[in-house]
Amino acid sequence: MKSFTYELEKIDSVSLYTASADLEIISTKENILIAEVETDEEDYEPVVEIRGSELRIRFEKKEIKGFTGLFHNIFDNERIEKAKVYLPEKIERLKIGTASGDITISGVYLSDLRINAVSGDTSIFSGSAETFRLDDVSGDCVLKDFNFRDARFGTVSGDIRIVHLAPMSRDLTVSTVSGDLEVIYSQKPNVEVLLSTVSGDVFSKLPFVKEKKFYIIEADPDKPRERITMNSVSGDVWIKAQEGFEMPKRVEPRQENTFDDLKEEISKPMYFEEDKETEKTLKLFNDGKITEEHARQILSLLGYNDEEINELLGKGGKEE
Repeated sequence: MKSFTYELEKIDSVSLYTASADLEIISTKENILIAEVETDEEDYEPVVEIRGSELRIRFEKKEIKGFTGLFHNIFDNERIEKAKVYLPEKIERLKIGTASGDITISGVYLSDLRINAVSGDTSIFSGSAETFRLDDVSGDCVLKDFNFRDARFGTVSGDIRIVHLAPMSRDLTVSTVSGDLEVIYSQKPNVEVLLSTVSGDVFSKLPFVKEKKFYIIEADPDKPRERITMNSVSGDVWIKAQEGFEMPKRVEPRQENTFDDLKEEISKPMYFEEDKETEKTLKLFNDGKITEEHARQILSLLGYNDEEINELLGKGGKEE
């Protein structure tokens, strides 16, 4: 483990880049940025660059000019497993780029957050961002207790799950090919939704109007409202509220025996017995890429109780 400290007197923007190394970002009240890097190399140092009020850190050895070709050649000699960054509260803008590393963010409050990934998963626990941009090819994204005003998510096959979202005036735009979108509000929202899907399914207790391939929910114009725009080819869409939660209903009847795995415990977020999210979480834990605490947080988001989580980690986790 090596630790690096950076003064941020004139810095209000931070950009972080990794290839396969996992990245954990934690908010801190300190006025300095601290990066703790897991590496066995004595001479390891990240590549650091300051441009105006922006601090850029690339967690790999190879020295290059600029940031073009981010995911092609610049990480050839990377020698780290994980980087933990303590981000000062004074930072207003955060940008993250990774190829296959997983990203975990906790307790940050930003004016702007941007994440670009190829296959790494993203988990954000608590905090907010006025604007949020996420582009991920196949990685999944889970947000819990994280708020935003203007968000745009783009994914090919990655799923997006937003939990404990407080209703407020906002715009959320999602574009995906086969990824699923699930939004769980902390209470009943006043939301205007325009969903376009070719072969995906739409579930909600809110009243939908179907026009050709579009599913439309109209908000009350006399109350503060938010807007969700979703474009999908085959991804499923879930919109629900935790208060007064009922079994989600599709606009049109599903074919018989296509939803047998749905849990009957509908008072909590839905999950499947051995779905791909569970398998991926257990694999990451078993491979040592996430801590037990992180694994428990994710499994809790998927709807498992403490007893089930203990059983899963005992079955799929590492031996003590």
